[in-house]
Amino acid sequence: YLGGPNLIAVRQDKTDKPFKDIRVRQALMLATDFEAIKRDYYGGDAEIDVWPSNKNMATYVPLDKMPAAVQELYRYNPEKAKQLLKEAGYPSGFKTPIVVQAVAQRIDELSIIKDQWSKVGVELVLDIKDPGTYSRLAIAGHPYDEMLYRNVGMAIAQTLMQAYTRNPAIY
Repeated sequence: YLGGPNLIAVRQDKTDKPFKDIRVRQALMLATDFEAIKRDYYGGDAEIDVWPSNKNMATYVPLDKMPAAVQELYRYNPEKAKQLLKEAGYPSGFKTPIVVQAVAQRIDELSIIKDQWSKVGVELVLDIKDPGTYSRLAIAGHPYDEMLYRNVGMAIAQTLMQAYTRNPAIY
């Protein structure tokens, strides 16, 4: 646990990338076995529903109190993920790079997700960057091409700092 939870940021603004389609984003959620990551990687000592709110915030709503459609996204369902990818025009999946900082724990976390996503045909390619290069990409306003693994705290700061200059639909 280094500096708070992380998330995968995707470029929804690029119309030539798969992430413009909500079904692709939903498929990636369904292809991620959050419970297995919590159990096997973190030894059960982790929280799944930490973004955009967590239990330390007044706005927090536990996952089991969320609408059924939200809860479903957090349940591992590779068959439905494959179906959504097919509907979105990616019946064989796709290959995508993800920028990650050269930190062993972050690389380990993404390696687990890479393995899980491979089961639905998504080939995640880790683009490991030194801290200086990573920081430039993470806070410079979307200079990464497709995906970025980032700290939630950094994402919140960037969103607040740049909200007045960015399309709200992207965030």
